[in-house]
Order: sequence, then C-alpha cells, then structure tokens
Amino acid sequence: MKKSILLFFLLVSCNSKKSELKISFYPHLQKNIWIEKNYKDYCDKKEKNEIKITFPLISAEVVESLYSRGKEILALSSECDLDIISLTPADLENISLKEMTELAHNDKILATNIYSKKEKNIEIKKHYELDFQGQKTLILSVIANDTDPSKPFYISDFRIEKPQYEINKLALKKNYKRIAIILHTANPISYEKNKTKKYFSDFLSALTKKPEIIFANIDKNFVLNGVKIIGYGYSKKVFSFEKKFAFFEKIRQFEPTVKKSEIPTPKTDEIATKTVSFFSKKLTVSLNDIEPKKDGKSPMGELVSYAMFSFLKSDLSIFDNNLLINGIKKGDVKVQDIYSLFPNEKERLVYIKTRGENLIYLLTRAIENDSSVYFKGKVIYKKDLNGLILQPGKTYRIIAAESSIRNDTDILNHITEFSILNVKLIDAVMWYSRTHKLDIIKEKT
Repeated sequence: MKKSILLFFLLVSCNSKKSELKISFYPHLQKNIWIEKNYKDYCDKKEKNEIKITFPLISAEVVESLYSRGKEILALSSECDLDIISLTPADLENISLKEMTELAHNDKILATNIYSKKEKNIEIKKHYELDFQGQKTLILSVIANDTDPSKPFYISDFRIEKPQYEINKLALKKNYKRIAIILHTANPISYEKNKTKKYFSDFLSALTKKPEIIFANIDKNFVLNGVKIIGYGYSKKVFSFEKKFAFFEKIRQFEPTVKKSEIPTPKTDEIATKTVSFFSKKLTVSLNDIEPKKDGKSPMGELVSYAMFSFLKSDLSIFDNNLLINGIKKGDVKVQDIYSLFPNEKERLVYIKTRGENLIYLLTRAIENDSSVYFKGKVIYKKDLNGLILQPGKTYRIIAAESSIRNDTDILNHITEFSILNVKLIDAVMWYSRTHKLDIIKEKT
C-alpha cells in the first residue's frame, strides 16, 4: 500500500511543473517601437511571480531612440507593467550626468554599481526585490569590465564601482531565497571557454554570498560552482524556475507568447506619433550622394565641418570624421536623415583658441587623425599645410566637436583656451540643412 502511494506521488509530481518564479527579458524594445511597430504585442499583464526586465534605455542603433532620450521606454515600462530598466554600458555613453540625475527618481531604472565621477552620488535604485508567497528574490543589475570583473573603471561621466563590493552589501541585508544578477559588459565576455570560466571564477570568488543565477553577455550557458550562468541574448526570453518531484528545481527557457494586447498605451503612442511626424519633415535636398568615406576622404565630414564653420563665427572648423556613421543620399533630405549621421545626438561643440605658432601642429594632428578642416574658404588637406600663411602671435578661434578634445587630450598642451558650448553638433547641421541645399564641397586649388 505504501509503495502504491509513493508511486502515485512520484507520477503526479513528475507530470506537474510549478513555476515558482519567472524572469522575463524584453531587450531592445526600441526596435519594436520604431522599426517593427509591434510593441503592443509585448504589453501583456504580468503574473504575480513574474519579473519583467528590459534594456537598454537608449539604443544607439535606432535614431528615434537617440532623439527621444529613452522617454518611449520609460512610458512603455509604466504602461506595460515592466519592472526593471537595466542600465548598460551603452546607456552610460548616451546619457549625460544631468539626464541621469533626473532619471534617478524613476523607480524602474536599476543600476547597482554606478556613481557620478564627481563628489555627489546619484541616488539610482540599486536593487529590485520580489516577495512571492513569503519567499524573497533579489535582482541586481551590475556593469563590469569585460576582461577583469573586479576592476573599477569609468564610462563617460560615470564611475563604475567594483560590482562585488555592491553585491556583497545588498545580498547580506535579508535572507533571500534566491539572488539573480544581470551582468552587463561593453563587449561579449570571451568566446573562449577557458577564459569565460576564468572570468566568472574571479567574479564569484569575491562574493560573500553566491547568487543562484547570473544573466550575462555570453554565447553558451554553463554551471560554475553551483551557479547557473546564462546568456541573456538579444531576443525576448522567459526563464521559469520550476519544481519537479516537489524538491528538484530546474530553469526552463522559452519565448514569451506574442499576442495583440488590449492594454492602452497612450503615453507611448503619443511619443511615437510625435517623433515619427518630426522625423518625416523635409528639410532640404541633396544634389549628390554624400558619402562618409570615399577615395581616402570624407565628403560628408567635409560638409559637416563647413556647416559648423557657417553656424558659429570662427576662423576655422575641425570635425572628427570618426563621429560619422552614415552619409546622405541624393534627393529629399528629412530630419531623420540628419539625425542618422551621428551615433551620439548629445555631441556638443567647443571653442578652441590657439596662437598662430601652434596652429600648424594642431591642423597636422587633426588631419592625421582623420578630421576634416575648413579654413580660408576651403577644405584643407595635408598637402595644403606647407602653403598656409599664418601669423605668429595671432589668436585663432577654432570650432570643433567635444570628442575632438576628449579623444586627444594632447591638444590641450597646444591651446590657450577652450570652452564647451551649450550647442550641439546636430543643431549646426540641422540649421545648415534648413538654409542650404546639400552637396559635396568641391576641392579648390
């Protein structure tokens, strides 16, 4: 009789799968909003034991996202019951310190180990907690160096603290049933099996309390010292923590159900409608295809440099061609075409002042570093430098992009003054496009 009862219990348990927790990833919703326009398909009502996560906040791959500054993701997360917006290294490249200070008040934003470079810390939410049926789950979102997981470092205006330090502080505060860590790196963690295991071995060795699972940018899942390490990938995924035989737990992975939702999304709809309307406006026409690179030159970079020179009064302009990701096609030019030129919509302009005796050095360095220079009514190439007539002692004013200074700090040793303007690069190009037809700048002899 006892054997029959036991056999019945095992059969029933074997066929029943009880999900204790679901962690659902909805990455890159920007593509669903702006490109595929099917974001309502993922706006389903979440279950009580479910945690819904998205990232990034701003996608440099989608120009509308750069323009809207993540507002569409914030709106969608509030309307579609998303719990966490997990900040990534790419987000920190695209978000200014001022923007981050404002975002810190939004309880959807999660960033466990991010601080300001400056003395005042940003009060961003550091952890997310789910209490379901008396069992607590802790979710942490950390950024780590992709070769050394214990190394503090900087991204743009932000200091990235050693992730294990923050994890240890939070993990010991309460008696959590499980701890899950989202680990973001700027690049995928090594594709070589031994290096990947060494990376996570170093990461785990500094933790006082080990997590049950780590979601990371890896290509193959594995288990290390009892910790499940899973690649979150770029597609929508649900990870269901299930019990079998009433004691054995496994993690089942599957794609979320896609269906048209009846949940209203007025805020997201309004942002999408206004942005599409703005981006579809015609600014001007381009008389030719203007390419970012052609025959060792940058026709698009040269035009941008001239636009900067025309926009702000200066003696010359320098534009770093490496900031370009696209060119302009012949025909009608819309707002979207201009915003698609650069990967960073918040790039600012700077004024640089230098004396004539230092200018040749600066121009030589700029051209060798693939910059377009507009001076004395024409584009200046390396072959033109020896023929330039400059006045020693005269102060020359140069307009440039902020990255020109940030990426080549040696320039600071050869200038007398520089100031960051409250004007963006995109403003200069937009103004020029509204007031001129676009064309390749012809070389003058």
